[in-house]
Amino acid sequence: MSFNYELIRNIDWFKYMSLSDAGSKIIVGFTVVFIGLILLVTFFSIMGLIFKAVSKSSAPKEEKKKAKADKKNSEKKETVAEKKEEPAIPLPVVEDGISDEIVAVIAAAIASMSDGETRYAVRSIKKTRNVGGRPVWAMAGIRENTSSF
Repeated sequence: MSFNYELIRNIDWFKYMSLSDAGSKIIVGFTVVFIGLILLVTFFSIMGLIFKAVSKSSAPKEEKKKAKADKKNSEKKETVAEKKEEPAIPLPVVEDGISDEIVAVIAAAIASMSDGETRYAVRSIKKTRNVGGRPVWAMAGIRENTSSF
């Protein structure tokens, strides 16, 4: 689809349009567009301020609920700990060549994902092979970036 300049030349009003008339139409067009953009930016800025105010007002309520829940959980844990001693946790099965520091880091990473109520246990730690000639972290990145939303 190419633009046909013959059509423009054959339009009568275009032939006789003065430069000042064309300039005024261009200025009016740009003005309307910029006013529209300014109104959109203002509208979204105001909406952002409203949502921030709403989220700030609901934040103290959520903090109070969390504090109450934490207090109840700590009381439950204290009573459970007094009643029953925890059994010994078996050590994870570790493959040769993996240092104690690596085991500690893996256990810490898993513990940091816990919400405090759920307990996780590391049963075994094994080295993985490179899949398709790529390291495991590279494959995880590829899988994350190419998965559908």
